[in-house]
Order: sequence, then structure tokens, then C-alpha cells
Amino acid sequence: RLQLELVDFRGERLWERSVDVDAESGLPWIVEAADAPLAGREKEVVLVAALDAPGGPFAGTFWFVPPKDLRLEPPGIEWRIREEEGAWIVDLAAARVARWVGLSVANADASFDDNWFDLVPGREKRVRILRPRPADGPAPLLGVTSLHDLTRSDEKAR
Repeated sequence: RLQLELVDFRGERLWERSVDVDAESGLPWIVEAADAPLAGREKEVVLVAALDAPGGPFAGTFWFVPPKDLRLEPPGIEWRIREEEGAWIVDLAAARVARWVGLSVANADASFDDNWFDLVPGREKRVRILRPRPADGPAPLLGVTSLHDLTRSDEKAR
């Protein structure tokens, strides 16, 4: 089953559809998504897809314009870091859509189970820090950036 949602950058659901898919049917959801009411809002909406598949669930974001044309606002990303089962866990959420969220650690060489992802309001993202581990020392000094931060710093440099 494929769940589709068209969401504006503040998290308001503008359209939703649930579609049955299988290997034989190809990608009928493309046709379904084409019915979504964009109404000239291509620069400020994202299509969120979630698929329950035999190999495990899949979720993704699909954009209608190149990243440089997105009307991104400050995403208001909040996060907390905690220890769980011998690893550091980061829970993240955003008040507005955040494109290409990247994590870094200032006080250690770090590795994550996911990095450079999108955040959509109302959906929390959990990331496991693979290295360093709690046994290696104090909590990592986490840095969080997004495409909005990168484009803002690029505008300041001009």
C-alpha cells in the first residue's frame, strides 16, 4: 500500500491518496500524484510517499522544482540527543520543511546511520550515531544544518 500526501512547507496537508501497488502494476502512483492540486505552488510543496513493502517500509520526498527554486523558510529544526542501548540517538523534528538536513559532530570523528535527509513537519526522524559511542566519552557536540542554512550563507557571501 502506498500513501501519498502533498504537503506545503508549513506542514499543511493539501491532498492525500492511498494506492494499491504491486510489481505487475508498475508505478500507477505517478498518475495519482499528477492529480494533486499544485495550482502554481510547485516551489512551496513536497510530495511525501510511504510504501509498505515486503523488504521493509520505504518513505521518500519528491520535489517539483530544482532545489535552487524552492521557497524555503527557516525550518525551525529541534533535536535532542540521548543514550540508548550503548549508542547515541538523535531525534529531530522541524516546524517547516527542511531539505537536505545534515548532521555533524564537532568534538569527534562521527558516523551516522543516515545523513542528508529531508524533514517534514509532523514527522520525527531518528538517527543513530554509529561512532562515537557513549563509552568513548561525553555526548557529541552535534551540528545540524539544512539547505536553507546553506543558501542563506551563500546569499550573505554575494
